[in-house]
Amino acid sequence: MKRTYQKGFTLVELLVVVIVIAVLAGLTTIAYRKASEDAKYANARSEINDIIQITRLASANSGGKTLGQILGYEFFAAASCLTDSVEAGVPMYDLPKTHSCWKDYHAMLDKLEKLSKQKIPQDIRDGDPWGSPYWLDANEGETYNGHNPCTRDLWGSAGPGGIMFRPGFFEIRSPIIALDYCKDPD
Repeated sequence: MKRTYQKGFTLVELLVVVIVIAVLAGLTTIAYRKASEDAKYANARSEINDIIQITRLASANSGGKTLGQILGYEFFAAASCLTDSVEAGVPMYDLPKTHSCWKDYHAMLDKLEKLSKQKIPQDIRDGDPWGSPYWLDANEGETYNGHNPCTRDLWGSAGPGGIMFRPGFFEIRSPIIALDYCKDPD
């Protein structure tokens, strides 16, 4: 009796190949998303460091003023951002560009740009990689309520959630810029 062999794959073999491909595609997608999110965090940190360098120039060009003195206030992410984002639970990237939170952010950048004589890149003007404005807590030189005037400024991003002080948000402490008598530990 002569045996005949058919060319091709059985249904089970094809099913195994499809499952292996699906698992590999799923793992690749997860790795890509993680790498993409890591890249956004790295980009945000880089942009904040760029803003800090521009702040140093603005301080030097204004006779050594602190950031709060340059901007005329200590906390950028003022009532409009806190009330309409944090307290209401609305991500800052959902606030329209005409909202006072964005207007305050752009006014801050305009002051820094003017004093530093450095053009602030459009991607920083557009906010963090998730679409929210960067925020600032200008602490250097504050002395009210017994604050240490040598406390460093904080710059931050609301992160992927778009809401400050929620998971994913982060901040970077700026070095002491203007006050010579403060010893910066970094």
